[in-house]
Formats: sequence, C-alpha cells, structure tokens
Amino acid sequence: SYSNTGSASSSCEYYYMHQPFTINPTTPPGPPLMTISKSANPTTNITSATRVTYTLHVCNTGGFTDNPVTITDNYNSGFRYDGPNGGDTPNGPNFSNSGSTLTIKWPNGFAGGNTCQDVKFWVTDDYQDPNTESCLVRANQASLGYNNNSSNQNAKFNTVNVTMLCIPTPTPTNTLTRTPTWTYT
Repeated sequence: SYSNTGSASSSCEYYYMHQPFTINPTTPPGPPLMTISKSANPTTNITSATRVTYTLHVCNTGGFTDNPVTITDNYNSGFRYDGPNGGDTPNGPNFSNSGSTLTIKWPNGFAGGNTCQDVKFWVTDDYQDPNTESCLVRANQASLGYNNNSSNQNAKFNTVNVTMLCIPTPTPTNTLTRTPTWTYT
C-alpha cells in the first residue's frame, strides 16, 4: 500500500492526494514463442493435374509480437501455385507468390497466449514426367520468422513430403525364335 503525503492547495485536493492505493504488479507477457507445423493432402500418388492442399498451423504460446511475422514456403518447382492470392488486410495473413516461393505475412504481428491460426494454400502438378519423376519424393519446407531478427534465431522450420505416382517401368520383352531354314542348291 502507498500513501501520498504531498501538499495540496484545496481540501478536496488534499483528500484526493492522501487516498491510499495498492499497486498490484503484474508479470508482463514473455517474448513470443512461435511454432509451425505443416501437412499436405494428398501425400501420395500425385500425378499431372493433382491439386495438393498444404495446411500450415501457426501458434504463439508466448507473448504478443507487434513485429511482422512471415512464413516463407519454398514448394517444388514442378508445382503451379493455385492460391489464395492477395489478402492485403492490415492484420493478415497476406499472400504473395514469386516463382515457387510463397510468402505469407502478418504485417502487424501475431497475438500471443495460445493463439493458433491455420493457413491453407494449393498447388497443382503441371506435368509428371514418368521417366524422371516416378515415385519421386518432393520435399516442401516452410520457415517462420518473427521479431525482424536478422540472425534468424527466431526462425522455425517444418517440412512435409509428397510422393509422385509410381509408374511401372516397362520391361522389354525380346523373344527370339529360331526357325530352321534350308537352302537347296
């Protein structure tokens, strides 16, 4: 408890300034503690024109961050990005794609205290080359960064794999048949 013993110019001010009050300290929230996990559907038998849905599950179990939070997702260049596009909302997430790199950003930070958000995007295989991509595993990694930390000590990573359709390799069948031939002269 604390009491002010300062002087006052009026009796009202005197009573106001001499009212006891209690200061209850509160623990400030800690730093952000962000995690990211990633899943894909489907994960096997991907062929030409197959759409794959990637889901990013982003959580902050620590304190709020008002610095931008950014996910960078480098998907396989054999896929075509299908969306979503844009966003451009003040609180995000905002999407931008260049080549085979998707950037998802919360420009004004991310709430804390066990706050989670799922973000989905889609890619489609344009063409599966059966000679080079049969049973090929395509790794896809998402990285999450926050606090504008250039040393990336706050970066988190998660990878998910998808497997292209396994196309049987044709086995050559060369059958030789001997036929006796006679030549008469």
